[in-house]
Amino acid sequence: KILNMCYIPAMCWVVFLCLEHLLSRSHLEPKLPHTMTQFYIEMLTVFLSKGTNSKEANGNTENRLLNKHREEIQGLCNLARKGLQESKSVFYLRDLLSEKVTDFASSYGFLTTFEVKTIDQNQENGHAFVHLTLQEFLAALHQMIDSTVTDQMLKRRFYLKSKWTSKNDMKNEFTDAVHIFLSGLASKGCKQFLGILSSKNEVWVQNKQKAILQNLRKLATTNLTGPK
Repeated sequence: KILNMCYIPAMCWVVFLCLEHLLSRSHLEPKLPHTMTQFYIEMLTVFLSKGTNSKEANGNTENRLLNKHREEIQGLCNLARKGLQESKSVFYLRDLLSEKVTDFASSYGFLTTFEVKTIDQNQENGHAFVHLTLQEFLAALHQMIDSTVTDQMLKRRFYLKSKWTSKNDMKNEFTDAVHIFLSGLASKGCKQFLGILSSKNEVWVQNKQKAILQNLRKLATTNLTGPK
């Protein structure tokens, strides 16, 4: 499964980062992620672990880091969601939510900064996530940890295509990858992770996951169609 993911350049990079982190921190054989979502969750902890002793890092350390940077991660997720809704992958100073979130994202490697020449020949700093898939993962994470996104809103926003898209279909604000990440975040293994970042109890997290699972069950009984 891991080898199959490496045929996609972006996933190959993510897999490498995660395996390097997991294999360097213990002499014992680590438990490896097996899905895209698990790898991106691991990548999040890898980025947060910068500056810590990788050999001393463990599950408790990672949970402490998530708790410590919860507010910044939530802000970053909100930026990712806002960008996808506006079909935007490059952000400027006016787009960024706060200096604290920007400094955090740049320091830990979530955002890259580069110069952009504007239409009037001025130069302005642009910011972008290190890869679009990271923006998609964080946008999906926003839907699962933000208290303003209700279960009903989540059900309306979440769908996986059961048919080929036609020109007349209403454009969805999120990409297919976001919905795949949402499916992954609905798994039982993500409860603690979501609970830490949302500061909510287990029941609240389960209700969010239930909204996704209900839509997946509906999809499982849908007749899939091809192009017409």
